[in-house]
Amino acid sequence: MKAIRKISKILSYLLTATLLTPMISALPVSSATPEGTNIDYTFSGKNADDSGYAQGTVTLSSDTDGTYGLYWADNSKALEGYYEIDELTIADGKSAVFEFGDHTAIPAGATKLIAVSDKSDLSVSGADAVYSIPTNKQLNFGSGELLYTFNSYSDVHIDVGNYYVNAEKNWAQALKFAVDKGTDFIVSSGDMVTNASGPESEWLIYEKVLAESDYVNPVWESDGNHDMRSGVSSGLTSFVRAPGTDNTIANYDANKPYYYITEQSTGDIFIFMALESDSNPSSCDEFSQEQMQWLTSLLDTTEQGLIFILLNILR
Repeated sequence: MKAIRKISKILSYLLTATLLTPMISALPVSSATPEGTNIDYTFSGKNADDSGYAQGTVTLSSDTDGTYGLYWADNSKALEGYYEIDELTIADGKSAVFEFGDHTAIPAGATKLIAVSDKSDLSVSGADAVYSIPTNKQLNFGSGELLYTFNSYSDVHIDVGNYYVNAEKNWAQALKFAVDKGTDFIVSSGDMVTNASGPESEWLIYEKVLAESDYVNPVWESDGNHDMRSGVSSGLTSFVRAPGTDNTIANYDANKPYYYITEQSTGDIFIFMALESDSNPSSCDEFSQEQMQWLTSLLDTTEQGLIFILLNILR
């Protein structure tokens, strides 16, 4: 009888445990936010699932009020040659938000997004918060060596007036970035100057900043509406005689504002279109018939390599 009562007691315990198990499983699991500083990054837009697209919302939360710098980083430290993304300030325990807009990019080689309060230490291990970029969002070069590198700039807008007050500083920073990245050449899609009053003024400042920089590789430009603003004839002449096509002596001699260059190691072609039909173009249909025939012939006779077309459109 004792053995039977003992077995009954054990079965009772087992039955009670069995009945309690689903109840325990249904109880809410604690999801307390870990202490410290944290980064949350929510990707958005039509390319939210595609590699290299940065569009989305970064939310920085912290138990400690202060100002934090936001940086792209690899697995060890902030990426070299890239500036701080932004400064985020935490006050009264409230979070801070930064928005990456449409068509912004995650740099190649970036695997982390870090927030640091001490900018003398930009290492991942020293960061206050680290966000690991999902593998499918990372932009990787692959295993092969790069064939060539170039930077694409637009709207430098050197200005002798007071509208684009930081233009010279921004141009100098862009050139420093090219130096830091070891860029082979720079291409621009126009509006290097603002009022196009001649090569002796804004163009001279544009070239002076270039001459004072450590950048020594080629710069090729397409003209924009501001580059020819003083009138079609005088504007295009200023463009050709300033930087523009003086990089290719044949086009300079021909006094043509449109031209192309060939990347020597690959045969890739960079085509630089020129606005010609109006001193203040407002649509994409501002190219002469002669230029369009030139472009058609060039495209028809190009048999190898990639083709890049650079132009400036005022909307």
